[in-house]
Amino acid sequence: EPARGTAALERWVLRQADLIVVDSAFVRRQLVGNGIDAARIRVVYCGVPQPAPITSYGGGRTVLSIGPLIPRKQPLALLGIFRRVVEDVPDAHLVWIGEGPLRAQCEAYAKRHGLAARAHFLGRVTEAFKEAWLRTASVFAFTSELEGCPLAVLEAMAVGLPVVAWDAASLPEIVLEGRTGYVVTTRSRFIGCLVHLLLEHPFDRRSMGEAAAKRVADHFRPDQTVAGVRAAYREALAT
Repeated sequence: EPARGTAALERWVLRQADLIVVDSAFVRRQLVGNGIDAARIRVVYCGVPQPAPITSYGGGRTVLSIGPLIPRKQPLALLGIFRRVVEDVPDAHLVWIGEGPLRAQCEAYAKRHGLAARAHFLGRVTEAFKEAWLRTASVFAFTSELEGCPLAVLEAMAVGLPVVAWDAASLPEIVLEGRTGYVVTTRSRFIGCLVHLLLEHPFDRRSMGEAAAKRVADHFRPDQTVAGVRAAYREALAT
């Protein structure tokens, strides 16, 4: 979450910078909308490691999400969506990896609505444990609507998980609608896409997952991030 009281300092730094590196075209648009010259902004996407991709797309029914349990990530919204999903997919499970101040509220919601045995909040975990869940899950759901370049989405795609996310912020730059997952504008379609991937179409899970892994390998590698940042520094030093 943004630190409080830093807005004035951030504006001063942005005015002084020769070049500004941002992690998405969405952030670039935000800066331009706040008066920053687009000619001084360079987009360099984040990169994530390339694990061995999933090789088995079985009949699992697990929705995975990763991130801190904070308002911006909207975990309660995902719980509401999942509550509808289980009406069509009664053996579905939701796993959330990450800790935060909304955990007690999320667990209370799950208990109140009969989801305590199906919605699992695992807190902080090791990288190995997280990767194991990425490989076990059926689909990755992401309900945040304000992101620069969300690493959790990239990590899910890198192992070959299709993603369902809102058509907001930088998500359409990363998740290609109908090819590596779905970027949706309504709650009903979010629910429908999860049900589709969980219940009816394992072939789509495989084809979208493979396309997602390829997209990360082609466009979101760590070496590409390093090269982009180095190029920005060289450009700034040359001016």
